Amino acid sequence: MKIVYGALAALMMFTGVANAADNTHQLAAAVQGTTVTVDGRIDASTPNLKQQAELVQALQGMQTNGPVANWSPGPGCVYNCPLPVGSISASPSIVYAPAGGMGSVSIRWTWDESRSQPVAQYSCLWVSGNGEPNAHVVQCEHPGNTYTTNLNWIAAGSSYVFRVAPGNPNGPYTQPISYLNTLASTTVVGVAR
Repeated sequence: MKIVYGALAALMMFTGVANAADNTHQLAAAVQGTTVTVDGRIDASTPNLKQQAELVQALQGMQTNGPVANWSPGPGCVYNCPLPVGSISASPSIVYAPAGGMGSVSIRWTWDESRSQPVAQYSCLWVSGNGEPNAHVVQCEHPGNTYTTNLNWIAAGSSYVFRVAPGNPNGPYTQPISYLNTLASTTVVGVAR
């Protein structure tokens, strides 16, 4: 993860935003500290470094309301597809964050689909913030389990929409929200303590 920290810090300094490097390090550490349980058992898998770096960049953009790059997704199943199902909840849905810091939330989510006519091998937990048009992958999982994702990067003054939708752990990690087949969603609001 030191490589991700260094690369992100160098990028921020090169673009003249050196004062944001500290916040980037804090976000990178929080994203790396994301933990997951699967049906009550701790899951040791972690997102790859590219996904973590892209999520950190997207979260940084959510906090500053900056632009987020669009991706061009490939074709998806449109006709005669059996619909997958999903659910999601956040605890708490209002997160109190200290000044200059970040708060924590647990997202409990699940998805499943027809075994005889599967639509996707994975669905993902996606996040978008402050009304942006794109969603970003937090984690992707196989169907049929209940996942609890513990996040430590909720910023005061930001609103996050978490969605369960099909995706791919190998990317793209950012999609226009309008392209997602959202199975369930919930909103988390960061409030200053």
